[in-house]
Amino acid sequence: MTRLILIGAVLMLVSACTSSPLFSEATAVRIVSPAELAVVQTPVALQWQATNVPPGTRFAVFIDRVPVHPGQNLRDITDLSCRHTAGCPDAARLATYGVLLTSGDSVSIPDVGQPSNLTLEDEPAVHRATIVLVDPADHRLGESSYSVDFRVQASSD
Repeated sequence: MTRLILIGAVLMLVSACTSSPLFSEATAVRIVSPAELAVVQTPVALQWQATNVPPGTRFAVFIDRVPVHPGQNLRDITDLSCRHTAGCPDAARLATYGVLLTSGDSVSIPDVGQPSNLTLEDEPAVHRATIVLVDPADHRLGESSYSVDFRVQASSD
């Protein structure tokens, strides 16, 4: 009898979870450009397509850095003075930390740093853009991330 009650409870829990908005359709992001390991020039046009994005969700694009952890706030990557200042960080401040924030489906990456330990064989260097979803309060949503590696051709000045 106890076994039957346990099975019934599990079935009710599973059916409740499948109708919950948290378990409806997963958000999916597909990076359209640049192609994986493409050689590009700055500014780099990063474009993606997203489906099932909850209202108010924005995209945080991390350039050559690990994104914040799920639930962590973008403010956590800034310095102490910013963490204790209302309205900080804004988009310009985040960009200095290699993070671009948008509600759209693309960003323009104006510049990427060049690693100092490159040899001629390493040119052009590989860079990574990683997209995560954030809520209106700038907390990362979920564990999903979407990345593309690309190479930036040095300008011939």
